[in-house]
Amino acid sequence: MRKIFSLFSGVAFLLGAILFFAPNFINLENYKQDISAKAQKFIGRELNINGNIELSVLPVPTFTAVDVSIPNLDGGKSLRMASFNSIEVRVSLFPLLIGKVQILGIKLVKPVVFLEGLPGKPKSWPPLITEQKRPQDSSTSTNKKSFSNEGLERGVESEDRITIANLTIEQGTIIFSNQQTGHFQKIKNINTSIETEGEDHPFNGFGNFTFDEIDLGFSFRIGKLSIGSAIPAALELKSDLAKLQITGQIADLKSSPKFNGTVNVESQKVSRLLFPVFGDTILKDFLARPMTAKATFFASMDSLVSENIEIALEKERFRGTLSIKMGKTTNASLNLATRQLNLDAILNPVKVPPKSPEPKRPKSTENSLNDVSENLSSSDADYRKNVPHNLNASLSLTADTIKYRGGLIRRGRINAELSNGEIIINQLSGEGPGATTVDAFGFFPLNSSKVFFDGNIDVQSSDLRAVSDWLDLNIDTIPRDRLRKLSFKSKVAIAKKQLRISKMELLFDSSKITGAIVAAIRKRPSLGVSINLDKINLDAYLQKNIRATNIPREDSGEANLNQRPDERTNKKSKKTSDLHTTLAILDQFDANIKIYARQVVLQQENIRNIFFDGMLHNGNLVVRDIKFKGLAGVKGKAKGTLENLVGIPRVKNFTFSAKVPSTSKIYKYLGKKLPHHAPKVRNISFKAVVNGTIGRLHIDSELSSGSLNMKLGGNLGFLNGVNAGDISIKLRHASFQKMLRLFSIPYKPKTDLGPVRLRAILRIKPKTFLFSLIDANLGKLRLSGDFDLNLTQLRPQIRARITANDIILDDFFPAARSAGVDLKIIPASLTKSSRPNNSSKQLVHVALSKRWSKDLIDFSILSRLDANIALKSDSLAAGTYQFSNVETNLKIKNGIMYIEKFFGSLFGGKFDTVGSLDILNANKLQLKTSITGADLRLIQKAFQKPQSILGEISWSSVFTGQMPTVFDLASSITGTGRLKINKLNISDSRKHISRLAGLTSLIAEINKIGSILGGGKKAIEDTGFNSTFSAKKGKFHFPDILLQTHWGAAQASARLSLPDWKIDLTGRLKISENAIALLLSKKGRQIPDVPFQIYGSLDNPRLKVKKARISVENLPLKADKLLRKIPKGAGKLLDGLFGSHQGKFGSPPEKEGPQQKPLTPKTLIENLLKF
Repeated sequence: MRKIFSLFSGVAFLLGAILFFAPNFINLENYKQDISAKAQKFIGRELNINGNIELSVLPVPTFTAVDVSIPNLDGGKSLRMASFNSIEVRVSLFPLLIGKVQILGIKLVKPVVFLEGLPGKPKSWPPLITEQKRPQDSSTSTNKKSFSNEGLERGVESEDRITIANLTIEQGTIIFSNQQTGHFQKIKNINTSIETEGEDHPFNGFGNFTFDEIDLGFSFRIGKLSIGSAIPAALELKSDLAKLQITGQIADLKSSPKFNGTVNVESQKVSRLLFPVFGDTILKDFLARPMTAKATFFASMDSLVSENIEIALEKERFRGTLSIKMGKTTNASLNLATRQLNLDAILNPVKVPPKSPEPKRPKSTENSLNDVSENLSSSDADYRKNVPHNLNASLSLTADTIKYRGGLIRRGRINAELSNGEIIINQLSGEGPGATTVDAFGFFPLNSSKVFFDGNIDVQSSDLRAVSDWLDLNIDTIPRDRLRKLSFKSKVAIAKKQLRISKMELLFDSSKITGAIVAAIRKRPSLGVSINLDKINLDAYLQKNIRATNIPREDSGEANLNQRPDERTNKKSKKTSDLHTTLAILDQFDANIKIYARQVVLQQENIRNIFFDGMLHNGNLVVRDIKFKGLAGVKGKAKGTLENLVGIPRVKNFTFSAKVPSTSKIYKYLGKKLPHHAPKVRNISFKAVVNGTIGRLHIDSELSSGSLNMKLGGNLGFLNGVNAGDISIKLRHASFQKMLRLFSIPYKPKTDLGPVRLRAILRIKPKTFLFSLIDANLGKLRLSGDFDLNLTQLRPQIRARITANDIILDDFFPAARSAGVDLKIIPASLTKSSRPNNSSKQLVHVALSKRWSKDLIDFSILSRLDANIALKSDSLAAGTYQFSNVETNLKIKNGIMYIEKFFGSLFGGKFDTVGSLDILNANKLQLKTSITGADLRLIQKAFQKPQSILGEISWSSVFTGQMPTVFDLASSITGTGRLKINKLNISDSRKHISRLAGLTSLIAEINKIGSILGGGKKAIEDTGFNSTFSAKKGKFHFPDILLQTHWGAAQASARLSLPDWKIDLTGRLKISENAIALLLSKKGRQIPDVPFQIYGSLDNPRLKVKKARISVENLPLKADKLLRKIPKGAGKLLDGLFGSHQGKFGSPPEKEGPQQKPLTPKTLIENLLKF
C-alpha cells in the first residue's frame, strides 16, 4: 500500500513538475505564425501578436498574448481595426485532457475597436448577418436573413463545441466612423462581465460604459436557450438622468427571431434624451423636465410595431402609435395626439444648478487609436450627423388646443418626415387669437452643417389688437383705427447660430414692407437688414396731442421755472445716462442695415426717397449713405463714420449736404413758431465735413443762398452743449441790403452800401462768443478789430474794439421808420422794453413845420443788452458834418447809453463830446459838446455854400432833450453854451459880394475900407464874434451878441426857435473912433448909434434899419483922400454893405442898368447908417 501511494505521489510530482517547468522550456515565439493563421481562418482577418506570448499551467492553464492587433483595410483613418493591450484565456485542465475545450474565462484588457465605413469599400468589420438562400420548398421564404455564425449553430446542435463560462472586458473603447457621411461616435470606458451557468443555461451580464460624456450602466439576462420555444429576456440601461427597461420573450430564435414585450422609459431631464439630434445646449433650459413613457411592441428582424404608446411630460399626456419597417431603408412612422398642450409650462426655462466640472482624465498614449478618435471628434459635435441616411420616418403631432402666453391656439398640427437625411415639415399650423392663422413648412437638412431649417411662414391676422393684447404688446399710443389687419409671408432659414428671413412681405393697413433680415447668434451677435417700404403715413399713427404744433417739446431748450435747479440737473443727468446706455447697447452687436422708404408722411410733409445704408461693427457706425427728399422741403444726403460709440465718440470724415427751400418751413415742421428775429432764408445750399471727437469736432462747412456765401471752419466741443471752439468765418454777399432782406432783418438803409465781405475767428466758450481778427468790408467801409458776446448773465454783454477807415453815417440811416434794429438776441425770459411814452409831460407839442420827422427812433434793442464799444475811425461823416481821427467809447448799461468819449477833428478844429441816452426814459439825451478852432471855410464847404466867410469858430454847450422822434428832440432841447468866432473876415471875390447880406457884408466892407485907410492885417485879426446862449424846449436866447471889428462894433440880442424855425434879432451899430469916424464927424462930434432888426424865417430873414440925420457940410479935408481911394463902382459896394432893407437877405443882385451916378459922401454915409 505504501509502495502504491509512493508511486502515485511520484507520478503526480513528476507530472506537476513537468506542467510547471515545461512551459519554460517551450519557445512560444515559434508558434506566433501558427496562432495568427488559426485566428485569421476563424475571424477572416490577420492577427498580429506584437508582444510576448506567455503560457502557464498552474493553477489553471492560462494563455496570455501581449500587444495584439488586427490591421484595418487600406484607406482607413487608422492602421488597426482593433488592438488589445493583452488577451488572457483561462482553460479548464481536465476537460482538455479528454479533448473538450471548456474556457473558464476570456479577459480583454484595454481593447480598442475601430469600426469604419470607407467610401466605395466594404465595412472594416465582417458582417454578422449574411444573405443565405434556402431551398425552394422551405417553409420560410427565400432570401431571408438568419444567423450564419457557425459557432452558434454548433453550440446549439453539435456536441463538438467550445463553451465559454465568462467574458470580461476592462477599459474598452469602440469607435464608429463613416467617412462618407462624416458620422462619428465613440463609446469608451467599457467595463463588462458576461457569465453563463453552463450548457444551454441562462446567461446574464452587467457593466458600464460612457457614451457622449454620459455614464451608463447596463444589465441583461437571457433565459435558457431552447430552439422552438420562447426565451425570456430583459435589458436595463440607466444613468443619473434616465432609465430604460425592456422585458419580453424571444421566439423562433433559429429561423426568424421575434420579440414581444414592453418598454418603459423614465427621465428626469428629457432634453438629454434628444441630444443625439439637437444637442443638450439647445433644449437644456426648456425640456429639463421629468418624462415617462411606456409601450407594448412586437419586433421581428425587419419590423417593429407598437399600437399603444403613452407619454407623460409632467402634466402633458400623449397617446399614439409607432411603426418601423427595416430593410435597405428603414421606414418609421410615429403618430401622437393630445387634447391640450401647455407650452407655457414647457417653454418656461428651468434653472438647473450647474454641475461641478469633472476632473479631466489624462490622455492615454498607449494606443494610437485614441489619437485617431480625438482627431475625428470635435468639441462642438454635430449630433445631426448621427441620424442614418437610410432611415425614413414620419411624425404626426396634433393638439386640439395649445396654451401659450395665457391664450389658446386651436387645431395645432405638425406633420413631419425624415427622408434622405432631411426632416421635412409638411405642415405646421394653428389658429390663434384675433382670427390669426399661422402656416409653416420647411426642411431640416441633417446632412448639412450650415442650414438647420429652411422653410416658409405665412401669418394672417384680422384683429391685430387682440394679438397685441395676447402678446402683451402695448400699442395704446397708436390710434384705434390703425394696426387692424396684418399679413406676413417670408422664407425662413435657420442655420447654426443664424436666423435668415428672406423674401419677406409684410402688409399692414395701407403699407407694405419687403426685404430680408439676417441675425447671427454668436459671442458677438450680428444683424443684417435690407428692407423696402413703399409708403406710410406716420401722422395717422401718432396721437393728436403729439402731432399738435403748439405743444412745446422737451428738448426745446425752454427752462421750466417751476422746477428746482437740482431737479433740472437730475433730469439732464438722466438724459445723459440714457444716451450712454443706448450707445452701450450698440456696442453689444454688429449690424449691416439698408433701408429704403419711397414715401413717408410726417407732420403733413411728404418725405420721399429716404435711403439709409450703414454698418455697425465693433462699436463703430459706418454710414455709407443717407438720402432723403421732402423733409420740410429739404433734400439732403450724408455719409461718414462714428467711432467708439461707447467711450468718447469720434467722427471721421462725416459729410453732410442739404438744400433747404425755406427756414420757415423747417420751423413749421418742428412744430414751432418762427421767431420774429429768426432769418427767413430761402434756397439754401449747405454742406459740411466733420472730424474729431465729441469733445472737439473739426468742422468745415459752407452755406450759400443766392449771392450769400458763408464758410465756417474750425473746432467745436459738445460735451455739455456747445462749450468750446475756434471757428474761422468767411462771409460774402453782393449787396448788404439784399443780405438784410435774406435774413428778414427789419432794417433798410436808405443807401445801397454795396457788397459785404467778412473774415473773423470765432472762439466759443460756455455761453460766450468771441470774435477776433475781424476783417470786414461793407462797400468802401473797412472794419477790423474784435467783438465779444457774453450770455452767461441775464442780460447779454457785448464788448467791441473796432477800427474803421471812413464811416458815412448817412448811408446807414434807415430809409423808413426805424432808426434801430429790433434784433432779438437775448433769452425769451427777458421782457421787451415798452414803447416810448410820447405823451410825457416833459414834452411840449406845438404846431411845427414839416421840417422835423415824426417817425419813431427805436433804440429798444439797446435796452435789452449791456455793451462796451470802442471805435477808432479815420473819418466819421453825419450829414454835412465830417469828423476825422475819431475815437469814441460807448457804454450801455441797464438801458442807458453813455458816451464816455467822443473826440476828433471837425472842420479843422478839435471836437469833444460826452453824454448819455436813457432809452427807457423816452430816449432822454444829455450832451456836453465843445469845438475849438473850426475853420469857417470848411463849414461853408460842408454846407455847399460859397467859401466867402473866413475865421475860426469855437463852441461849447451843455444840452438835454428827449428824442423819441426828431420832432420831439427839436421841441425839447434845453441847455446853455457859448459861441465865439475869431479872425472873422469876408472874401473880396466880387462875384460873391452881391449875395452877402447883414453882418457878413458889414464885416467885409468895413475891413476893406480899413485896409484902404491903412488898417492892414491887424484890422482883420481884431475882428470877432462872441455870444453866450441858453435854450429851453427848443427855443434859444442869445442875450449878449457882440460883433467886434477894428473899425466898428455891433451889439445885439436874439431869440431863435427851432420848432418854429424863426429868428428875432435886435441890435445897434456903433462906429468906433477910427479914420471913418474922423471922416464923418464935424469938428470931432461922434456919429450916433444905428439901430437895426433881423427877423423872420431862419432860411430867409428880413432886415429893418432906422436911418439917422447926418450933416456933411463940414467934411474934413481927408474926405477927398477917401473918395479918391474908393474903387470905381464903390457905390454899389457900399450899398451892398448894408443890403436892401426893403428886400430879403441874400436876394440876387439887380441886373446892371445904365451908368450909375458918381458916389458922393452923403450916399456913402447914408448906406453905412442903413446897417
